[in-house]
Amino acid sequence: MSAHRVVVPRSQVLGDWSVSAELGYDPATGRTDVVVVISRAAGQPPLLAEDIDVRLLAADEQPLQVAQQPTGPLVEFGGSLGTSVNARFDFEGAEPAFLAVAAHGGSVRFRVEEAP
Repeated sequence: MSAHRVVVPRSQVLGDWSVSAELGYDPATGRTDVVVVISRAAGQPPLLAEDIDVRLLAADEQPLQVAQQPTGPLVEFGGSLGTSVNARFDFEGAEPAFLAVAAHGGSVRFRVEEAP
């Protein structure tokens, strides 16, 4: 896998949230890391890692094994105009085809493609 892949589309709406993600690959460990960014209105209660489900899928729809995932309250930044929450996941494997994120009563799915 190339060191740089992207999700398509770049972001998606999940209820009143916007969800995007950045992917990276570490050839030394053979892991693909995914940082999911959830943008939402200010003043909402903290988001816990357990409130979101992130899956990286191979082309045959089989999930890649999670090597590391966050726990507890997720890092949040922003202000009165809105906040963003970050969650980093590491997956075993180098050939993802899809990223699925479920939270907030719904789910979104991205294609994983080589960066242009």
